[in-house]
Amino acid sequence: MIYRAIAFALAIVGASAFAPARAPGRVNTALNANVMDTLASYEGPHYCWGSEGQEQNPPIGENEIKGYHRYGKFVMACRNAGVAIQGDVTIFAPTDAALDDYVADGKQITKELLLNHIVQGRYPSASINGDFTSMAGQTLKYERKFRKNFINEAIIGQADNFGGGSTYPTDIPADNGVIHPIAQVLEPGFQAARY
Repeated sequence: MIYRAIAFALAIVGASAFAPARAPGRVNTALNANVMDTLASYEGPHYCWGSEGQEQNPPIGENEIKGYHRYGKFVMACRNAGVAIQGDVTIFAPTDAALDDYVADGKQITKELLLNHIVQGRYPSASINGDFTSMAGQTLKYERKFRKNFINEAIIGQADNFGGGSTYPTDIPADNGVIHPIAQVLEPGFQAARY
């Protein structure tokens, strides 16, 4: 008797009860922010007080977070210089601190310098394994050493092991590209040191 009830229930429900549910439609992956808008609002890795913390009143621990790296100066310099981004790009974005150090050394932030940080095409960190040509027409030299990826001696995904800060992120997505924050400026005309 119970087998008849099961057979009857299966006949009413039909084969659709055992078929997988219909897959949902394609999910919209738009981030609604281009690379420059993403960089303008991005809060990068933190940095700590270090030995300066002990000089504060009251003293602050060396490993206490002092702040977060930002990229607004690079964005503003690009906008002021008229840097136009067309299509997908990869940006090796220097921190505000890196640009401040560059200017403190008596150097100028030019449009060529800014374009030297931008490469046509979308290159996630896993695909960085060779030289690039920047939008400034300069070669960005790739090296793999010390189990790290370097572009013109800037570490991609740098771990701030000595300053107590956090790791620099990689593969920050934007609608028209990908961003890799770096801790230094990529100067045009870079020549790798020879040992």
